[in-house]
Amino acid sequence: MLNTRKATENPFAAIDERLSGLERISLELCKLFHAQTGGSPDAERPLSAQEASEFLGIPKNTLYALTSRREIPFCKRGKQLFFFRKDLLGWLDGGRQRTAAEVRAGAIGSLGTKRGRA
Repeated sequence: MLNTRKATENPFAAIDERLSGLERISLELCKLFHAQTGGSPDAERPLSAQEASEFLGIPKNTLYALTSRREIPFCKRGKQLFFFRKDLLGWLDGGRQRTAAEVRAGAIGSLGTKRGRA
């Protein structure tokens, strides 16, 4: 026999409750996926010039100047320029200034190696 409480319950409220539960599970799975893969599903999607300029925080004209001087990694198909987040982050990291501690550690490391004559 059916429970009388369930028979009088609003079916739309029950559907809404189940959908909310599924949404929580879906969000939790997405968080786990991002934690394990270290990125988002959009990480491999190519960026347009507009999106890349917004991502880097530079004007689009500056981005075009960097591509014409081949100072920034980009792909070109036809007349369209494409950029990948991973490449842009690597480019940004390449311009990173080392801290004083990193410079000292590098200097100490190079002093410790013997270089003989060939």
